[in-house]
Amino acid sequence: MNYDIHGMIKINSNVDLANLNLGLPYFEVEKVDPNLKITVEDFEFEKGECSKADLWFYGHDDKDFVYYERYIFNVEDKLLLEDLQAETTKITATKFCYKKPLRARGSFIDLLVSVQMLKLSQSGIFIHGACVARDGFAVLMPAMPSTGKTLTTLQLLHKGYDYMADDTLIIDNNGKAYSYPMPSAIGSYVLRYANTVSRLKRLELKINSYLRNFPGATKVVHPFMGKAWELVDGTKIAKNAKIGIICLLEVGSKDMEELDKKRALNKIMAINRYSLPRPQSNPVILAYTLFNPQFDLTRFEVGERNILSKLLDKTKCYLVRCRDGQWGELVEQALRK
Repeated sequence: MNYDIHGMIKINSNVDLANLNLGLPYFEVEKVDPNLKITVEDFEFEKGECSKADLWFYGHDDKDFVYYERYIFNVEDKLLLEDLQAETTKITATKFCYKKPLRARGSFIDLLVSVQMLKLSQSGIFIHGACVARDGFAVLMPAMPSTGKTLTTLQLLHKGYDYMADDTLIIDNNGKAYSYPMPSAIGSYVLRYANTVSRLKRLELKINSYLRNFPGATKVVHPFMGKAWELVDGTKIAKNAKIGIICLLEVGSKDMEELDKKRALNKIMAINRYSLPRPQSNPVILAYTLFNPQFDLTRFEVGERNILSKLLDKTKCYLVRCRDGQWGELVEQALRK
């Protein structure tokens, strides 16, 4: 399987990554010159004279790899991260490691996203937020989880905007947003704006939302995953667009205010830190830096701040708050200013 994410991240994998819910099927292509190779298979690794870190990480000083090995009731839990500093990075994992998250190494998904972030960091960053576009003009809406990203996106799709993202997207160092269509958790509150959902799916969504309201239910009742761009008739996906305005979504007393650059920057950074996997906190990447101390992870966050700072130098940012879910109205008011 091959995936080309706007020419920035190019993945080759021997397994279909669609089940990871990372939006990769949208970027599937026939051929790619990869800068990230994923292999899921049983494999052997000769530890030889490797040094050991904690109970299960192995590496050599200044060698571009880290190896993780653990046996759980005779099940092989193995992972090899290679060439993180090279043009093409390789991740090899056993099926158990690919499917099952463990605290010692984190989840495969978090590692994959963290490596993508590092590959992207020379030219862009991921943002936890929604984005719509019209006439080449993008509205970027960073927000914490469960803070109206999908709902606001649907509201604006009904106003004639094109879809770009409702969970995560990419922005580059020139202030351009890039679409990232991926399934996101949705609740029954979106049904008012979803005109393509069948009666059966509406009932299923209502039941799911009802059950998840019970204490502890979220641990056993998984959220309903939907594709926001398929919920409104006639929706088009804009591949990229110049960011013309930023609207941070929050829950609170209905209000809209323009933010100064410092406050906006700190809020967006806080949203990203809270909501997205971070290379600087991933166990596998941290173990890698133990054996490769010259690989400075602080540069990742510095680069992230620099890209956001450059964007905020030329883009107005508004904080929009409400409790009734009508963020779309406030975003449109900001657009008229």
